[in-house]
Amino acid sequence: MPGPAAPAPGRNEIAARLRATVLRLAHGLRAPAERHDLPPSRLTTLGVLSAHGPLRVGDLTRRMGIGMPSASRLVDILVTAELVGGRPKAASNQCVEALGGARPARPARP
Repeated sequence: MPGPAAPAPGRNEIAARLRATVLRLAHGLRAPAERHDLPPSRLTTLGVLSAHGPLRVGDLTRRMGIGMPSASRLVDILVTAELVGGRPKAASNQCVEALGGARPARPARP
């Protein structure tokens, strides 16, 4: 027969566990961006495009929860770095997509 149940953790213990988990997650999310010299917003954009295929900038804004100016700026930067292709004009229905074999413009940090 199992022994008595352990008491439920208190608020402070739950908060401490949550904080530790969030810090580990934040580090895990920053590491690939830092390794490839990409800010998290650019890495997220590439991830969304890779996961969902070619998207119009308007669709990208909805998926990322950001405004059109921010999405356009991100796409412009990634096109210049040759990480995405097919830069659409604002009024067109052309899509932008992540380029599978693309590499960051700068060498990765050691």
